[in-house]
Amino acid sequence: MSDLTRALLDELARDPEAIERLRALVAPTAARPSAPAYTVAQLAAETGLSPKAVRGAIARGELEAVKRGTRWIVSADAVAAWATAPPSKSRMTGGARRRTANRDRVMARALGADAGQGVSPRHPEPPRPPFRKTAVKPGP
Repeated sequence: MSDLTRALLDELARDPEAIERLRALVAPTAARPSAPAYTVAQLAAETGLSPKAVRGAIARGELEAVKRGTRWIVSADAVAAWATAPPSKSRMTGGARRRTANRDRVMARALGADAGQGVSPRHPEPPRPPFRKTAVKPGP
């Protein structure tokens, strides 16, 4: 053994942290066991959700799954990603969004018309012409 090798081993022996890092590097890596897969019913029972809620998450694209025959198969990795993902945005459909926007516009008009404020920066109204009273001509 060379002097350099001996000096290096002596330095490593004095540093327990370096020894642990070296052991971790040379230790055989255990093969990762295959991740389990769930059906919709199994995942629902495991998480306490209803099967309908799990299928809804799959349909919305929040939960990755593969359809095999008549069953959805969900990997454990997909479940872990779904569990750590931020909550999804609003589930309002187009009609509900329009109704909400219309309601907001009506409310803003009712509350802001007296103050001369615009309805909304997102939905500005075009300026209205001034009200002019015209005389009604009697018919023949």
